Amino acid sequence: MNSKVTLDEILGAFDNDLLPTKSKEKYVKEYNKFVEWRETIDEQNRPIDDVVRAYLTVNQDKWSPNTLFQRFSMIKAILILKFPEVTEESFPTTTSYLKNKAKGYEPKKASTFTREEVESYLSIQDATLDQIQASSGAWYFRRM
Repeated sequence: MNSKVTLDEILGAFDNDLLPTKSKEKYVKEYNKFVEWRETIDEQNRPIDDVVRAYLTVNQDKWSPNTLFQRFSMIKAILILKFPEVTEESFPTTTSYLKNKAKGYEPKKASTFTREEVESYLSIQDATLDQIQASSGAWYFRRM
């Protein structure tokens, strides 16, 4: 009986721990979408940099520059784990593309309440609560 563990099995288990634990599912899901898309195109033996950039370009109207970079990071992380020939340096044009997309981009700033708006809301809530309590108390005493 041969109970030797192969190096691939050891490294495969180790590689699984290299993705962020909380978001591993998101990484794999995005990578799978990329693989599905990749099956629909004719890559013509293009470098992985060109293929990833094309995927992001196809989705650039749907995603903000921040989202493009986030998706790229997810795909890149899994590609680096799965394919030894892929490194951080394998994506020079994609990185430049993302930097250019981010130029002049102003993320939408979430609206926040002013101090006066919060105080006004809380005073209305307090007044409403007082009215409810007052009417509840009157109702309770009427029944007695």
